[in-house]
Amino acid sequence: MISLQRQLRRNMLLTLLVAMAALLLLVNAGVERLAHKYVLSRLQHDAESLIAAMTRDSDGPWTLNTHRISTVYDRVRSGHYYLVHTGAQQFRSRSLWDRPLEIRPLAPGRTRDALATGPGEEQWLTWAQGVRKQNDDLTVWVAEDIHPLQVIRYTYSAWALVLIAATLLVLLLAQQWLLRRGFRQLDGVRDSIRALRGGENEALRRDMPAEVQPLVEEIDRLLTQLYQRVMRSRNALGNLAHELKRPMQRLTMLVEAIQTDKHDELHDALDDIRRLLDRELKRARIVGVSSPGRQTDVAQDLPRLIEVLHKLYPERTITTTYPPHLVLPQDRDDLLELFGNLLDNACKCARDKVQLTIIEEAEGWIITIVDDGPGVTDEQIAKLTERGMRFDESATGTGLGLAICKDICDSYDGELAFDNRPQGGLEVKVVLPRITQKEERESQPPFS
Repeated sequence: MISLQRQLRRNMLLTLLVAMAALLLLVNAGVERLAHKYVLSRLQHDAESLIAAMTRDSDGPWTLNTHRISTVYDRVRSGHYYLVHTGAQQFRSRSLWDRPLEIRPLAPGRTRDALATGPGEEQWLTWAQGVRKQNDDLTVWVAEDIHPLQVIRYTYSAWALVLIAATLLVLLLAQQWLLRRGFRQLDGVRDSIRALRGGENEALRRDMPAEVQPLVEEIDRLLTQLYQRVMRSRNALGNLAHELKRPMQRLTMLVEAIQTDKHDELHDALDDIRRLLDRELKRARIVGVSSPGRQTDVAQDLPRLIEVLHKLYPERTITTTYPPHLVLPQDRDDLLELFGNLLDNACKCARDKVQLTIIEEAEGWIITIVDDGPGVTDEQIAKLTERGMRFDESATGTGLGLAICKDICDSYDGELAFDNRPQGGLEVKVVLPRITQKEERESQPPFS
């Protein structure tokens, strides 16, 4: 099942990761560019100092006044280097020591910066500049080792990564807390639906977040509509069966008045119709008020059913045994019809006693209904759930009740079995498995 909370958490995590990665790259690139520009500006300043330190007489050789430049160039491998090329002459910093180095002369006004590899772990940032001084072309090249700056930058990047990771963790925890707090507002929908299934209220709550209010109203409308349709259908059947009784009485009187040799056949046909009408009226009384979507509260719903059956069969003793506070997750209307048909059939066949037992196990529930009647043959047991099959012609009925029970059991992946008891009577066993976690989640709102 799709979880909105999980989707939001995943999408927000991806967004935060992308944003933090982009921020880290941006900061790293900014620091690198800032350091590059800083070192480059210092190299340009040193290059200008070297140009100013270059002097010569009118036609004499060039000389470099080292007192006008920094002493850092005098230390071997100090990380600061220079080279001045005048065509015929070349001036090297003492820091270069014996490292061979050739530079490409640049035309006056041309500049060039580049990265180069120095001795050991040194990484050079170089600056070359072409100038014209005293009618002679000079090329000045300076370099600085930026490896220490790179180490600092890497350390800074590592700490920035740790800080961003910690910030990301805090944001994720805050995000999870905010999501739970936001979705907690939807718990009212789930609780309201559970209460509705348990029969504690008749409508869903209305004080819901605006985003789910249309869904709640639509569910409430559909439940109300379903309730009204079921009630109209049952009322119509009950009214029809009740209203047909008067025409049936008239037909019976007319049959008695007619002179024909088909009296027995006509009486049998009228009796069949009367049994059908009685069954529909009895069914309406057994099931009672329709409550679509409700679970079955055995302690609340079963005694009402037993009370109706006592009125229909006052000479029978009906006893029940089941765990206290037992609530079956199956639909109330379905189970009342299942219990009603099975108990009604047992009361017809019993001599005196009918026993209903419900046992709760880890895999589900076992419902057993036994009577002390004569039972049926093994051949008849195999055909009990066939539609229209009746073995006791003396009892009223249509032969549809047990077939309906079989359909209800099948709809919940349950089992319906019949067996003759050794001491006499028929035993009906119903096994209803528990609703799986997947089915339970599908029956709940997706934001649970």
